Amino acid sequence: MSQEEELELFRQFRSVQQRNSYFLLAAAGAAMAFSMTQTKAEPLIWPHALWVLSVSAWAWSFYSGLQFIEHAGSALFQNHNYLVLKRLISGMPPDKAGVEMKDLKERFDTTLGRHDRKMKIHGDLQKYMLLAGAVTYFLWHALEMYIAKV
Repeated sequence: MSQEEELELFRQFRSVQQRNSYFLLAAAGAAMAFSMTQTKAEPLIWPHALWVLSVSAWAWSFYSGLQFIEHAGSALFQNHNYLVLKRLISGMPPDKAGVEMKDLKERFDTTLGRHDRKMKIHGDLQKYMLLAGAVTYFLWHALEMYIAKV
């Protein structure tokens, strides 16, 4: 695989990753907005605890999505900085450039690793909290239907 093909594959991966995150952000926002319309005229009573949990889970999902996007942007910026510094170091004398490149690579790997871990955590939280919000919302809705029947 050529370097150009690898770069294109990476661009496509990032594009899919971003679209997925934005879709989940929109879903969480829409879910919160819709659930608010369902309770705007009701007094707050004990069954609404499940509703509060669902809205909280969606809010957490939304926040996690924002954090994911922030860390993805920071990782891209770090990659850019690495390439610029690598180009500058390559103009140094060979004996000094080797030491500088090793130090730069270690610091870059540490920083990028931290962003990757946080992206994984926030990406997973975004998905799971969206799902948890949906489950608790359905439970709340079922409880409301049961109470209305009784």
